[in-house]
Amino acid sequence: MAFAVHHRTATVDGLEVFYREAGDPQAPVVVLLHGFPTSSHMFRHLILALADRYHVIAPDHIGFGQSAMPALADFPYTFDALTDVTEELLRQLGVDRFAMYVQDYGAPIGWRLALRAPERVAAIITQNGNAYEEGFVKPFWDGVFAYTQNPGPDTEAPMRGALTLEITRWQYVNGVADPTLVSPDNWVHDQALLDRPGNDEIQLKLFRDYPTNVDLYPQVHQYFRDSQVPSWQFGEPTTRSSAPTARRLSARTCPMPRSTCWSPGTSPWRATSGPSPSTSATSSPASSPDTPGHRGDSGARPPTLCVCGHPRTPHPAPRTPHPAPRTRKGPPMGLSWQQGPLSAGTIGHFLTPEALPERLLFAEPLRRRMRVKFNDNWIADSENVLLLHAPGRYPVAYFPREDVDAQALVPSGQVTHHQDLGDTAWYAVHAGDRSTERAAWEFTAPPGHAAELQSRIAFAWRAMDAFYEEDERILGHAADPYHRIDIRDTSRSLEVRLGDTVIARSEHPVVLFESGFAPRWYVRRADIDQAQLRPVDGQTFCPYKGLCDYYDIGEARRAAWSYRNAYQEVGRVSDLVSFEPDKVEVYLDGKHLHLEPGQNVVPHGVDRGLDVDEMFTLRRARSRTA
Repeated sequence: MAFAVHHRTATVDGLEVFYREAGDPQAPVVVLLHGFPTSSHMFRHLILALADRYHVIAPDHIGFGQSAMPALADFPYTFDALTDVTEELLRQLGVDRFAMYVQDYGAPIGWRLALRAPERVAAIITQNGNAYEEGFVKPFWDGVFAYTQNPGPDTEAPMRGALTLEITRWQYVNGVADPTLVSPDNWVHDQALLDRPGNDEIQLKLFRDYPTNVDLYPQVHQYFRDSQVPSWQFGEPTTRSSAPTARRLSARTCPMPRSTCWSPGTSPWRATSGPSPSTSATSSPASSPDTPGHRGDSGARPPTLCVCGHPRTPHPAPRTPHPAPRTRKGPPMGLSWQQGPLSAGTIGHFLTPEALPERLLFAEPLRRRMRVKFNDNWIADSENVLLLHAPGRYPVAYFPREDVDAQALVPSGQVTHHQDLGDTAWYAVHAGDRSTERAAWEFTAPPGHAAELQSRIAFAWRAMDAFYEEDERILGHAADPYHRIDIRDTSRSLEVRLGDTVIARSEHPVVLFESGFAPRWYVRRADIDQAQLRPVDGQTFCPYKGLCDYYDIGEARRAAWSYRNAYQEVGRVSDLVSFEPDKVEVYLDGKHLHLEPGQNVVPHGVDRGLDVDEMFTLRRARSRTA
């Protein structure tokens, strides 16, 4: 049976996301995540090869392919942000469980998806998807990290060289015995997209963000060990992104009985694909004429092994009365986030005789005056805001239509479908000489049990200039009434080591308890060998604690952090230091602590904006009014 490939567009957080889709929607799902500098175009033949047995979805990342390419000022262009978009697209498409095929940039996006919701990932196929520092091939990656550590004209020039037609072509033909088998359409197509005005700055921004992927590697290794997810890994020794050493390491450090690590000469795709790569250019994805080691576009027939584990179910399965604890590494806090009672990763359960729905949404009056500012205009002002808590979201404020400036909303004609609340109409927001597309939305016909959301408008957090409660700006996301921080002194013994070196030892640490997080242990600087702490660039922002600085310790990157000037409400941890137990050894009363699941924070989304710029913008505004 022949399957057509559909070319579709979805609206995610106000942005158009292009994706290719083929196969039976009721079949197991395979998600194909492309890398640099290409797009889902690289998978055009592989999609057809898979579509007779799988439901295949291949999106273009924001800034790539046919998806939206907003300016740097309108989108953060980090791997966290690209993951946010992919995660939301899969949610809109009703994909609850999937296998993923990741390549190059697709790998750090895929790793984040797996860390946020490990129970959703049925299998992983990785083509030159790096998860080991040993996999960085010199000299390319030396140049990347020199640029990330010290951006400037001298370090930027080699990075711009990676955006040229010569290098794009090289990625296709390097190491190929007969380059005439490789269609030039591949690199011409990729280069045309790279050459779009402004795309060079986008690619440079992603280069600068790449170290955040390296910071995740210990968590990725632990995920592989803990999940035992079926995994196939392959790559070419000639590519810039993955060295043979890394493949050997993956076999050693990720002992997964159901996984296989291979180089092209031992590809298990040969089981059903015919001759070996040495005799057939289409026997494995890594050796396709269009995909010499760096591309995943193969006409080869994949093996008959089902990589999805379980077929996708069109409707959520009922929750058992007392489910086993589930882990979900995702954004934190409150009722519906991380390990809260309505989240996918809750560590507790409801004591009810009957099974609860898999997804629970909760709406309540905010009971605070809330306002929205856009282009120096108040476009919404209400004391009747409804707060919606939905799984995987920060609370979202919904304003009655009568409390929104009607002239500020311009229908965009875009309608998407929310899996719980039905059709969603999107609006551009306009005020004065400024307009932002798909910056607000409304559920046009919510089901009867959610009728209170009828005729209410929500605004994309990062698309607005600011949200206020009374006259005070709210940072990060709508106020969460279920979030709490407690700080306690303790006389327990805490020791931090890196190998044989003692980094810190304290008999009076401070412990911080925060909703949705494992306890965090802080140490006074007098109890630390501060010569071991090497400050690094790249602060993060917490709406509850303030700006956070980070430190490398030896070869352990960003292994410690400190809120040098924490907010007054949490001032007891100001200038204290905490340590990552997955990067250095942390012992509490002699017990070795380990990183608990569900501790990652995703800073960007339609419901949140946890950017450092949020804090700096507020400081500038306050200084002008002082």
